[in-house]
Amino acid sequence: MPYVNSYWNAVSKGQVYTASVTGGTTTVGTATTYTGLALTNPVGSGVKLGITHLGMGFLLAWPAASAVGIMTGKSASAVTQTTPITPTCTRPITTTTPKGLAASAVTFPASPTLAIVLGAGLTGAITSFTYSLGGFIPLDEILVLDPGSYAAIYTSTVSGTGALAASLTWEEVSGF
Repeated sequence: MPYVNSYWNAVSKGQVYTASVTGGTTTVGTATTYTGLALTNPVGSGVKLGITHLGMGFLLAWPAASAVGIMTGKSASAVTQTTPITPTCTRPITTTTPKGLAASAVTFPASPTLAIVLGAGLTGAITSFTYSLGGFIPLDEILVLDPGSYAAIYTSTVSGTGALAASLTWEEVSGF
């Protein structure tokens, strides 16, 4: 019997999406005016978004040491998508349209809070070790965004200018 991963059915049905950013700079902490990579589940979407994976790398040394993680929030008001990103379905032949919205710049209606710490960004020459975590990180839907919720990459200090390369992958589940 061939190996089938836990996302096989959702991917086959066109219910898994991804969005990415390269050359981004993160905003400090939990500010409501944010740059980096954000995922929003709009109020009234009728689905839940289960975040399955985070891909992340920082391409430049940090100006100051930083904690790196994921922050989340919820509001009855919509998130303003200042610089939207078009998500893609992880099954390329599928033409489904995601309910989740991704952006590299947003205004949150309320300050998010730090939910998960993933690692640290460190200062130093570009030839030295400057970040303790990177790559494709499985989150296995431990973060679920109900309608009106949002998640974004958190850094306690601003990243190097244009240093962020990141992706978020999520499954959309209806009928809850």
